[in-house]
Amino acid sequence: MKYPSAVTAIALLYSVAYSAQSHALTTIESIDLSFSSNDYSMALGVSADGRVIAVNTTSHTNQDRVFKYSDATGMVDLGTLGGDHASASAISADGNVVVGKAATPDSTHAFKHSDATGMIDLGTLGGTASSANGVSADGAVVVGDSLNLQGWTRAFKHTEATGMIDLGTLKADNSGYALASAVSGDGSVVVGLADTDTSSNVQHAFKHTDANGMTDLGTLGGTVSGAWGVSANGLVVVGNSETITGATQAFKHTDANGMVGLGSWGGDSSAYAASADGRVVVGFAITAEGNNHAFRHTDADGMIDLGTLGGQQSAATAVSADGNIAVGMSHTANGTLHAALWKITETGTHLLDLDNTRTAMAKSANQAWGVLDLRSAQLDRLMSQECQIDSGSFCIGVGPSYSRNRETRQTSTSLTLGARPSEHLRVGITLDQNLDQQLPDNYTKAGSNAPAVAMFVAVDESGQGLGWQGRLAAAYLSSKVDIRREQLAYTEAGKGRSSLRGRAFSIEGAYGLRLDSLTVTPYIGLSQTQVSRQGYSEDSGAVMAASYAKMDRSVTSLNAGVRTAKRLTKQLELNANLGLIQDLNKDQDAFQARMDYLGRYTYQADKQHYTRFAASTGASYALDQNSAVHAGVFWTQEPGGNDTTGIQTAFTYQF
Repeated sequence: MKYPSAVTAIALLYSVAYSAQSHALTTIESIDLSFSSNDYSMALGVSADGRVIAVNTTSHTNQDRVFKYSDATGMVDLGTLGGDHASASAISADGNVVVGKAATPDSTHAFKHSDATGMIDLGTLGGTASSANGVSADGAVVVGDSLNLQGWTRAFKHTEATGMIDLGTLKADNSGYALASAVSGDGSVVVGLADTDTSSNVQHAFKHTDANGMTDLGTLGGTVSGAWGVSANGLVVVGNSETITGATQAFKHTDANGMVGLGSWGGDSSAYAASADGRVVVGFAITAEGNNHAFRHTDADGMIDLGTLGGQQSAATAVSADGNIAVGMSHTANGTLHAALWKITETGTHLLDLDNTRTAMAKSANQAWGVLDLRSAQLDRLMSQECQIDSGSFCIGVGPSYSRNRETRQTSTSLTLGARPSEHLRVGITLDQNLDQQLPDNYTKAGSNAPAVAMFVAVDESGQGLGWQGRLAAAYLSSKVDIRREQLAYTEAGKGRSSLRGRAFSIEGAYGLRLDSLTVTPYIGLSQTQVSRQGYSEDSGAVMAASYAKMDRSVTSLNAGVRTAKRLTKQLELNANLGLIQDLNKDQDAFQARMDYLGRYTYQADKQHYTRFAASTGASYALDQNSAVHAGVFWTQEPGGNDTTGIQTAFTYQF
């Protein structure tokens, strides 16, 4: 077999990245596969609506497996044909059919999988092995290649009605090699390459229909050619051909115009996909400097260099139905191969690094969980906050606090008002105002935000913190924020407005004991905390704007621990608290973002606590009979996996 020289390079790249039916872009889905034990995962085909994805995985033992993912089912292993490995090549537009190749007990066969039938062995053309390379939009037609009885690789077309049919070759005696690479949306047109009678071991691009059989599409004056893609309507075939000078050039073929060369930049070029109507063609071409660059071609503009992600090489392998989105791969500045997307707008061509976009989304997800965890810690802190009343009937407390976790931080100042209507009853309210303009660097306060508010009512058997005690508390917060997506190289900093909200309720029982100068108070209680970031859409900073689903977490917990206080002098008292928090119920939404053509990004909190600990320690110093200053530090484990630490100070006055 003789291939045009450009085929080898692009075939290696293409096998790494994407393979979709007819190489037409539908949606590229990015799913957090961290729950899988596999070492490597790659999406090889996605349904037209982006809801179903075929995923190839490779384990540490180098065994390939095929999974199908949907929101309803999660990752489902499609199995094998009795062997130990399988790989997918495409999924139908309706998401019902996955095709590829799978191991049998003694070979590898093409398969077709649906939920209704499971994995079906499509057999062979009499030989030992076969592979499915493409599928029609409705999954009814599968195309690929198979060995025949004579050991030749042959192109096939398979339907349930006809089984696997040998499409023949371009030789008069129907002998030799052929491969089917793609199929039109309705399954009527199959394209690929096949041996011809011109000379030994030479292939030409072909177009096959049931009515006309296999048609030789010819060459651009050279000896060999190959077809690698076909438009959804079946009218335009694209690929590459040797020219009369021996170079390899991308082509576009129609019945009206025949094979037309798309030009080059002085080196080889090859076309791999066409828009639904065939107006736009994408592929790669070698520049004058000898590097492969992705191109987008139209009859009006010719071949346009789409550039790279900072490296020397790129290639476009798929294109959207309207021709305005191309995807492929590119080397980055450090030589790493990343998936790439080019979007054509009125303002020009916008290039995105899809690997970096996925990484940036993961960073944004971690920040979102960090923000929710810090808000949860703020609610808990406010519910426990009150000012000191020893001798008077009222008190007021004011002071700043600072808290942080690995993703975010917060500086706030609080005002607490308390009253003691009777010796055994205390009530109070706290207002807590965030002082930071930004939380993480990409969360900015929007407008005038109301302070968080908390209220409590407490009963005390002795009025001095001894004996039986009970306490009810509730807290609420809401603030508007402008959120900017994390930005890495060749990604976008999309920005939109959302709201952070939270509410909490707690009930607690305790019993205070006096041991010399030490007061020990064991306690137990229940709490319910709900925090959320409302859904929003980016309205600036991105041509591929993302929309984000609401993130909500509701946790019901059992809380137990012990508080201690020790008076060292008449003015100075030390206090400490050690608590255990056991989550009884947790409902938590994932971080979800969606972008046109890029599909859905889904991430769960990377580390979640169900049994958590909290600790704090501090000191109070009485300035006189009515006033005191307080300072303390605290640490708590939050449900989303972020440990919160902080410092709190206050001045209190009772009267």
